[in-house]
Amino acid sequence: MAQEPDDHLIRLDEEIEGDRGASADYVFRRIGESVPLLPSDSRFDLQNPPSRPLAVSDRFGTLFLAHSEGFLVARTRDVIEKAKAIKEKGKGPCVQDSAVVDVRIGRVSILSLSSDSSTLAATIGGEIHFFSVPSLLSKEQEPSFSCSLNGSVKDLKWQKNAGLSYASLSSDGSLYLGRQKEQLRNVMENVADGLYIYLYIMNRSYFNFIEVHRLAP
Repeated sequence: MAQEPDDHLIRLDEEIEGDRGASADYVFRRIGESVPLLPSDSRFDLQNPPSRPLAVSDRFGTLFLAHSEGFLVARTRDVIEKAKAIKEKGKGPCVQDSAVVDVRIGRVSILSLSSDSSTLAATIGGEIHFFSVPSLLSKEQEPSFSCSLNGSVKDLKWQKNAGLSYASLSSDGSLYLGRQKEQLRNVMENVADGLYIYLYIMNRSYFNFIEVHRLAP
């Protein structure tokens, strides 16, 4: 049986411009001004931008931000202070200036944190690199494990309450399941856009699949 959506999840159904927004229960207020990632022009390729360039760890108070040659690891409080300074002075340093570490691994498409924030997955083409978050905060830049799939990684989702298990979808429609430090298993082909697949883990080894097709409006 499918689980009900988390009642505490805030869903943003539309993008709203401006410095302030509100709902019945929450007020969103912009802090400071935009902070550049790097000192030089590092714009993404607009024809092929990263699909998920940001990951946020509340547990470690840390931001993971993709740039054109890798990703930055920065303390959330430091970036907030930079945003405030830029608003006050009109200019200021970039995120890289005070980043904990700048990991140059190539053009990242997806940054995704495990549910316990202990592991960061970074995808580049068909490669998935896994980094220990505590190691990154100690300035270590080497991934703890890497694997690859056919085609490029279109999406990657960590399974909640299931250790370090995850599912990955390739650009050719193949669905893979894996655990950190284990090779991927191809479990389904021809997964079309618009098909949602819910994965539930049974005693850490078995998965039940429930296919939910999106109905046409």
